Amino acid sequence: LPAAAALEWAAWGRTPGFLFGDPTLSAERAFHRFAGTAHLWNISDDHLFGPAGAVDALALEFRDAKVQRHTVAPADLGVDRIEHFGPFRRELGLQLWPRLLAPIEAATPRLASAFG
Repeated sequence: LPAAAALEWAAWGRTPGFLFGDPTLSAERAFHRFAGTAHLWNISDDHLFGPAGAVDALALEFRDAKVQRHTVAPADLGVDRIEHFGPFRRELGLQLWPRLLAPIEAATPRLASAFG
């Protein structure tokens, strides 16, 4: 992860409204205007960085979108824990990323075939 990205994410975490409260972001990037399907995931044992309540609050920003909420739990993968950084660990990522991408690929078969 580039240091600049990590610092920006950390700043958003300290900003009321998260990235939506960042005055440096252009109004042209308004989530409330997105009218497609937004697949929003949380990991049930991620209590620090991406708890379900935070993902629910993010979903509210997609006012015109069809929001599909998904949750994955450690038991779904047969492991004891996933937590926030689990998807970026090789052993968990190999199991988890196909699950995360499946609803997007199902909605966009052309995209799925391009990478399959």
